[in-house]
Amino acid sequence: MNMRMLKPSCGVLAVACLAGCGAMERQHFATVDKVAPHEIRVTETRQVCRDVVDQQRLPERDGLVGGTVAGAVIGGLVGNQVGGGNGKKLATVAGAVAGGAIGREVDKRHENGKVVQSVRQECSVQPQTRTVQDGFEVTYSFEGKQYTAVLPIAPSGETVRVNADGSLAMAQPTAPRDTSAASDDAQRG
Repeated sequence: MNMRMLKPSCGVLAVACLAGCGAMERQHFATVDKVAPHEIRVTETRQVCRDVVDQQRLPERDGLVGGTVAGAVIGGLVGNQVGGGNGKKLATVAGAVAGGAIGREVDKRHENGKVVQSVRQECSVQPQTRTVQDGFEVTYSFEGKQYTAVLPIAPSGETVRVNADGSLAMAQPTAPRDTSAASDDAQRG
């Protein structure tokens, strides 16, 4: 056998053996005991609006003038019935003034005017808390110890791959990428 050919073959064989030994490293598996949805509470603010109805009573007549005039006339008539001469004139004027004041107050309390409604919107910012699922809480056992981890997806089987220290060995899954735009660009370019 040719020794020159044997030397390079031994070198290739040694490199292949070393690479294979690394790949043959012992894998560890843990038993999945429980998988439950993992939820978190999220607080958001939102604007809440509601319609408020306001009612306003319009005066029955043209403001308070009607009550004042009617009171003055009645007060003047009553005052005219009192006394005689200059006293009668003074009593008529005093009755008219007093009657006008009383008529104005009565007209203020009068509630037979038309009721008008208007609607306005009243808004406020309110916090709203809701519960959302953000993954799965996985409880697993490895070498007599129990571990818990939160994963974005549930394990597909009854075991999970772990490192020698019991920590999860699985890579975190990533969201699928949309490669259609990149392939469209490559076809155009």
